[in-house]
Amino acid sequence: MSGAAADRHGVASALLNVSRQLGGALGLPVIATAVASLAARSAAAGNAAPAALPAGFHAGFAVSALLAAGSVVVAAALLGEDGRGQRVNLIALQTGQ
Repeated sequence: MSGAAADRHGVASALLNVSRQLGGALGLPVIATAVASLAARSAAAGNAAPAALPAGFHAGFAVSALLAAGSVVVAAALLGEDGRGQRVNLIALQTGQ
């Protein structure tokens, strides 16, 4: 929030919360789809259910790792020092100085 102007902190906070909610709401179905499809494919190939499910979970963890790595790359690209807003002295704001 330090990069946002003082009168825009509420908007910046709302955007942060919405992005977290959307990330969870869209990321979980992608991971669950990868788990289910690979587990079903492994079961169709003749593997027993106890052997097919870990294969699906392996795919889910791989998709999670790829999404996390992509998030790190995007964050590093977008959150550079250039273009950041002014620093806010929180103590001065709270004391009214």
